[in-house]
Amino acid sequence: MTAERYFVISHARPDGDAIACTCAMGLYLTSQGKEVIMVNQDADKIPDNWRTIPWAEKIVGLSALNDRGENDTLICLDCAKVERLGITQAMVDSFAYSLNMDHHETNTRYAKENIVVPDAPACAWVLMSYLRDRHATFTPELAGALYAGMSTDTNSFKTKAVTPTYLRDAADLLEAGVDVAALNRGLDSKSAEEMRQIGAMMKGIEQLQHKGATAVRYLLPQSKRRSENLPMLNSSYVKHFDCLRGCDIAYFIEELASGEVQVSIRSKTPRINAAKLMQRLFGPDGGGHDDAAGAKLHHLSLAEVAQRMAQADYQCTPK
Repeated sequence: MTAERYFVISHARPDGDAIACTCAMGLYLTSQGKEVIMVNQDADKIPDNWRTIPWAEKIVGLSALNDRGENDTLICLDCAKVERLGITQAMVDSFAYSLNMDHHETNTRYAKENIVVPDAPACAWVLMSYLRDRHATFTPELAGALYAGMSTDTNSFKTKAVTPTYLRDAADLLEAGVDVAALNRGLDSKSAEEMRQIGAMMKGIEQLQHKGATAVRYLLPQSKRRSENLPMLNSSYVKHFDCLRGCDIAYFIEELASGEVQVSIRSKTPRINAAKLMQRLFGPDGGGHDDAAGAKLHHLSLAEVAQRMAQADYQCTPK
């Protein structure tokens, strides 16, 4: 890679994989003597546990992109659609070179170069392969960032996407010097207030019978967030839905301060493809993976989204 500067970005409301990939790419480019600026639309809202990922504290807001030059490069990680970056296609196109590296089957290939591996369990794994091909030195910091992404995006290596090769590669990162106990303590850490918030959300879940699926859902209107002092929902909270017994799907619907509505779904059965379901219900606004997907909606209310989810036919979403 040759450029004056490298801007590294991932999707808004970043999860552990998004932050880990951003940091890992930043660490690698810096080791090559490059000037790197890591940005995210929600840099100021990164949860404290994700901030324990090496270099996460260096991620800044999108305003840094205003200083881009004509010879700069943009690297987009773990993001299927340009809109989720919080920037426009025109801004992506304004860079001398752009790279889109991802693992979502619904990726729209919006950059000049696109490396998309839909069956990869985590984008961090795609990035690990990319860095190996470039003979990167896997320092404890770089290995730690990659391991964090590979672990968090598979719920600590528990999902069906995990393969023996994936685990062997994670072992290679440990051999590079990752202090896995310290890293996991940081990733799993929660404050007393966060534990209270999780308890409040668990009290609000509902079990429903939809057509073709038993569902567990959680609705979070803005009024409830304000009255109960609840945070934006992110994967740190959503993973608690994955352990619910007796349901085929679990989803939450959240009303954002902007007036938009965010829906996230987890499929717990091979009968239901979460990404295809989101696309069928919400068109191009939906996407993700077969077992975890979502949509950010500008034109529907929380009640309308909840109604559409409740009335959907879940028998028509094959893997």
